[in-house]
Amino acid sequence: MRSGFHAFRWIVRILILSGIAFGVDAISKVLNPLPPTIGLFRGITDIAITIFGPRGVAIMSFISAFACFYLARSFWRSAAQKPTDRLWW
Repeated sequence: MRSGFHAFRWIVRILILSGIAFGVDAISKVLNPLPPTIGLFRGITDIAITIFGPRGVAIMSFISAFACFYLARSFWRSAAQKPTDRLWW
């Protein structure tokens, strides 16, 4: 049972760190927007630029960050915990 606690903690930590990385990426894209022709998903990028303007490229990173934080929260809430459990230690 103790290994289950550790597994959920590591999953949550990895998701939170991934969410932070996506958030930093989104902030950098807001501050320095990419040209419309650069990007992995060009069709989605064009739609985001059409709807939100040149800084719309950051929307995909914001959505990824939100998804990571939401998954981390749902994993943490579904894990069996003791009252003294903490996330980071």
